[in-house]
This record gives sequence, C-alpha cells and structure tokens, in this order.
Amino acid sequence: MDGASLTRPLAAPAGAAKGWIPGVDMQNYQYCIHGVSLSLDTDSPTIANTVQTFLRYFQQPTLRAAPHLEIVLREVQDAGQIPIEVSPAATLLSSPYEESMDELSHTEWTCDLYRDGDGKIADLHDHGCLRLDDRRGRLEGYLINPSQLHPAIQIAIFHFALTELLKRHGLYTIHATALEKDGYGFLIPGRSGQGKTTCCIALLRSGYRFLADDHPFVCETDNQLELLSFPEKIDVTDATIAFFPELQQANGHLHQGLIKRYFYADDLYPGAKIDRCNPAFIILPQVIEGPQSYLEPLPKRQVLEELLPQGLLVFDKEIAQLQFRTLTHLVEQAACYRLYSGENVRELPQIVDTLLEQA
Repeated sequence: MDGASLTRPLAAPAGAAKGWIPGVDMQNYQYCIHGVSLSLDTDSPTIANTVQTFLRYFQQPTLRAAPHLEIVLREVQDAGQIPIEVSPAATLLSSPYEESMDELSHTEWTCDLYRDGDGKIADLHDHGCLRLDDRRGRLEGYLINPSQLHPAIQIAIFHFALTELLKRHGLYTIHATALEKDGYGFLIPGRSGQGKTTCCIALLRSGYRFLADDHPFVCETDNQLELLSFPEKIDVTDATIAFFPELQQANGHLHQGLIKRYFYADDLYPGAKIDRCNPAFIILPQVIEGPQSYLEPLPKRQVLEELLPQGLLVFDKEIAQLQFRTLTHLVEQAACYRLYSGENVRELPQIVDTLLEQA
C-alpha cells in the first residue's frame, strides 16, 4: 500500500497474558486475493514488511465492504505473552505438521496442530502460536521475536495459515508452476529438484506468460476450472542460472536468499504476468541424463496419483472432498504428459509448443 496503511489502537484480547501492552498502535493492510478480501492488523514492522512483500500483487488502497478474512498478528518477546491455550478437549490433528522449505533446503519449521472447539490452534513451539477460525475467516497469531526469523520461515508460517483460510472460499493451492500461452494454461507440478523452475524460466523467456512458480491456485466455479496467479519470487540454483544468460547478467534483479538466489518474473520478463487462465495441459517434469528432452503422454489416473501429494495437507473432511473433486476435474479436463528434461534446456519451448500445434 506504500504508506496508505491506517493506524488505530486495538484493545487487548480477552484473557490477555501478563506483559501484553494495551493500546499499542496496529497498522492495517488490505488485500484482495482473487475476490477474497483480507484485512491484516499487526504491531510488528517485521511482520508487516514480510507480508507486504509476499502479497504485494494483491494490495488494495481500501476495501469497499467488510473483509472476508480478518488476520491479526502480534509480536511478542516470549511465550508467556501469548494468550492462547490448548484446551483439554482439543484433538491433535498433526504432530508435527512440517513444511520443508525449498528455499531453505535443510531448514524446516514444525508445529503441533489441534482442533479446538470451532477452530484450530497451531503451536509453533519456539516461533509462537496461531488460532485459526477458518469457518468465520479469522486468524489471531503471535510470533516470538519475528525479526530473528528468516523471512522465508515467516512467509511459510503465514502462507500455511492463509491457505487454510482460503480453502473455505474454494481457492486450493498446489505446488506447481503455472504458465499460459495462446489462451492455453500449463500446470507443471513438482517438488524441488524435478526441473519445474528451470522449465518455467525456459518457457517464460520464449513468450509464455507467468502465473506462479510455486503456489498457483486452482478454482472451480459452475463447473468452470481456472488457474489463478500467485506471483511470488522465483528461487533459482546456480545450475539453473548457468542455463540462461539473462540470469547471469541480472545485476540488481537477482537477490540472495538464505540458500538460493531469487528474482521476480516481471523484473526480467516485463509484461509476462497474467492473472488467470483455463488449464489445458498438465506436465510432470523429470530431469534425465542425456542431451535431448521429450514428452510422453501419461494416463490420467497416474497423473492424479502424482498430483495429489502436491496439494497442501487438508485437515477438514468436507474441504478434502471438495479439493479432491476439483483436482479430479482438473486432470479429466487437461491433456497429461511427462516432460523428460535433458541437457537442451533452452529448447524446451519448441518441445512444449508441439502441444499447442496439436490442440
């Protein structure tokens, strides 16, 4: 919002722990993610800067109506300041829930996730605690000394909570690259090391348009499937950089993360970003030893089996059924292939373009 945030004091929450300082100014930031409006209040410049960077494409100067989602994130110095307790009646859903960070390589964050009453509590251990009421679209969270957390871990924690809230609005996150060309959407799922990002960059530089490299949304309304953008940073290894001259000459556009370097698509490929498209192809990447890359048609059942683990964990039966139905329809609708990626990485666009010629 570039300085357009609002400042207002919030009262201490009911049952606030000793050490909570009432009346501390909270900054308000507003976003709209594909029709789902979000209001964020935080007293932490660190949290604000991290979320602002993460959601920068979805910022709004003001919301015209009450937000669908309300998030309050506070900074505390120690666990004794967190006014959230797991009740004796709570049910443990996952212990530990863990999200391995591709960018962090060997670092991960964990939490114990409980169902407690009408919502969920995520005990982040040394990092803090979250209370999610996804049915009402609310999140209350406390992070312990967030300035000491790497931004990638802050983003992972926030992203986990945000995706839980967005599922209730039919936006399902999948671990994949999403691109578009000539009106056809391409979904390229896969974990780190499978060639997903290298394929993404090869296609981007040849005129494909960009939705996401890591976490696009899949949405289904009135039997209409769409891929929706989430244009985060693109993490790259030295091996990937070596394939593409523009990355080697990126100068100020290539930034150093904790392990990998990263860039934003619109910095190197201006005008390449697109908001949404209809999925036409699912391509499962696989790096091979050899000079040539090639495509192989795949049975849809096999693709569904490989696609399901690329969705984030689902802890609610009704949401799991809806997400499974959406992913099933996605596979039924799309043409499915395996892309074996060899040494001729910069020739991948010509190989993938053959699918458009047959469409």
